[in-house]
Amino acid sequence: MDEIQFGKNYTDLCVQSGVGAGFQFEFFCERCNDTWRSPFETYRSARASGWLGKAAGLFSGVLGDISNAADSMAEAGFGTAKDQALAKAINAAKIHFHRCARCSHFVCERCYDKPKGLCRDCAPDTEVEIEAARTQAEAQAAAETATMEGTSRGKKRM
Repeated sequence: MDEIQFGKNYTDLCVQSGVGAGFQFEFFCERCNDTWRSPFETYRSARASGWLGKAAGLFSGVLGDISNAADSMAEAGFGTAKDQALAKAINAAKIHFHRCARCSHFVCERCYDKPKGLCRDCAPDTEVEIEAARTQAEAQAAAETATMEGTSRGKKRM
């Protein structure tokens, strides 16, 4: 199997047993935490054993033994099926995320500078940084002006 990436920025939402058994994974941007969830993929073996289990509850006896055998088979194949589903989900997630060449984080389209091949933390948008610095300087100047005015008003009262 190929190298599995997305080592720490996904959540396993899989359900192992019962009628609702299946595989789903949620991937998130390591910069802004926006998420993308893979489509739910039904685990048919567990689903079949879940239905057999419900029927066994009604009829018991031989059907109960068949249900137990089906459960065991479904559990035995779950790990392999989950690995295959994860590999499929990772391939689908690669459309939504990019890996930064500098810090190796997986980031969403909005947090990635495609021409530079870097995330916005490693290659900040200079226009945004200039505007942020300008705004910070204006706020600092306003605070200094207010401090000087407050100090001069205090001296006049004395």
